[in-house]
Amino acid sequence: MQALSELKIQRRISSPDIEAHEDRLVSSLGQAAAMTYVACEQLIDQKFAQELGATLTDSTGFAQFDPQAIRLVQPEPWHALRAHLLDVIAALEEVFRRIKSPMTNRAPSDAQKGHLPLIRMTMGSCYTRMQAVRAVLSEIYARRLSDQASNCGLPQVMDRLNALEEIDRSMDAKAGQALNELTNIHVERYVSTKHSLTPEMLAMYKNVLVEYAELRGRAATQLCMDAAALIEEGGHARDRLWPTMLDLAQALTDQRQAIIDLCQFAVQDRQLIGAAAPSPEQAPASVTPSVPITTAGKSSRSRKARKPTPDASSSAAVPAPQAIDARSAAQKQADELLRAAPLESLPVAELEGDFIALAKHLGKDTTDVERLISDSRHDAATAFDFARTSMQGWFGSSERLLQLKSKLRAGDGRIEHLDTRLRLLQRIEHDFERREADALKTDPQPRAPHLERLLAMHGLARVTAPNRLRSEGDRGDRGTLFEVRIDHMPQSNGSIPPPWFVHIHTDKPVMPAGLRAPHPKNLAAVHLKTASEVNLGARWEEMMRALGNTE
Repeated sequence: MQALSELKIQRRISSPDIEAHEDRLVSSLGQAAAMTYVACEQLIDQKFAQELGATLTDSTGFAQFDPQAIRLVQPEPWHALRAHLLDVIAALEEVFRRIKSPMTNRAPSDAQKGHLPLIRMTMGSCYTRMQAVRAVLSEIYARRLSDQASNCGLPQVMDRLNALEEIDRSMDAKAGQALNELTNIHVERYVSTKHSLTPEMLAMYKNVLVEYAELRGRAATQLCMDAAALIEEGGHARDRLWPTMLDLAQALTDQRQAIIDLCQFAVQDRQLIGAAAPSPEQAPASVTPSVPITTAGKSSRSRKARKPTPDASSSAAVPAPQAIDARSAAQKQADELLRAAPLESLPVAELEGDFIALAKHLGKDTTDVERLISDSRHDAATAFDFARTSMQGWFGSSERLLQLKSKLRAGDGRIEHLDTRLRLLQRIEHDFERREADALKTDPQPRAPHLERLLAMHGLARVTAPNRLRSEGDRGDRGTLFEVRIDHMPQSNGSIPPPWFVHIHTDKPVMPAGLRAPHPKNLAAVHLKTASEVNLGARWEEMMRALGNTE
């Protein structure tokens, strides 16, 4: 393909020859990818049966394997299968792209376009098999670490592994069903232009899998950080755990990515199916809609064409004059906003702006919001993003009220009503921000968004000047590693959260004063750490890279 592209650029080959060669190459690449996939599929099924005593199903990625069987499984063949599947996916993506956008920019032939659904279905099958392979690798390394931690007397690691398994147990049914439904989309894409999942159902199943992946990701990070700290404390006696720990971190990250990839691919397939089936609005004018047309739905042209009957009253023939709405666009928007979510009727002061309790007064379903913001297994920044969207859907936003107020003329009576609504809404938003700040400060896995948000909320009590830490390459007072301590403001209950630390790595030795306004290009890395992570050093960085966290 690359050689053909270069010949085209050099104009050493005619367009008809390009088309002929490209068609043959694309066909050969597709056939090779399909044959490789079939071989992988057969080998995976065989290994599941012989090594694990299991049958591969759509939800095998969430299955619990027999511990003794897993102990005997070697990871290398499964890594090889993973690599082959990645090659197949890359090849099929290239085939799909070449058919859709040939080198000569010609329109794809009907025969070529006919292959596209089959390519998509095969890619979907690859993603499903990939999820199963990655699940096996995660189980292999989790079992190895469990055995090694047990031999070394590290119950804390065992507890973290159990927490990971508990997520699997608690979400097994929901995640398994979601995986089955998303897998079926690939088959539907091939066999028909209809789909069984509405956009709402697809979003629901996708959210289940994304939540599952994120929960496992958080649990995996906590497991790895705790294990890294314990290995560091134990000195060389525990060094043999470190390679297994890294293998598990990479396998868990890989498995999480497989779930995300599967979700994104399913969304694309659902969109392709929807595009293939014209909606009623896109139907040709000659096709009669199946929904009966009522009198209210008839066009003005048909009303004009209809002659009045002799016994029709004269008043019926003359339309009644419509009242003219003299309100400006801003006034209409203000009236509509004031009618929605009548906060004035709610006990905002009595409930101290509790947005959850007030939403319940309006009959809103707060289950998902309460579940997310009250569970420390969820990322605080992500959970409160979801909660904020829900809150604004229930009550509106003060920013929107201020925008409308600025568009109204002085003396408009609506301004007073907007001011009243604004005071109530600001009380609710104040309570929301209090909860959010508490959650951000106490998140066991803070990252850059947490710090950025607390800075904007003025939630930090003190940020120290950079303190130079000893590192290789230091020259006198100049160094390449510095630490900044971050002390938090007290929580709403008066308690002081543990501090955070920012470690700054520079590409060349600098004075601490040079970091007051550093240029980004002079920074090699910046890491946000908790008090328990601050002394882990290079192992912390290696573990974070294995987990896919590069900030």
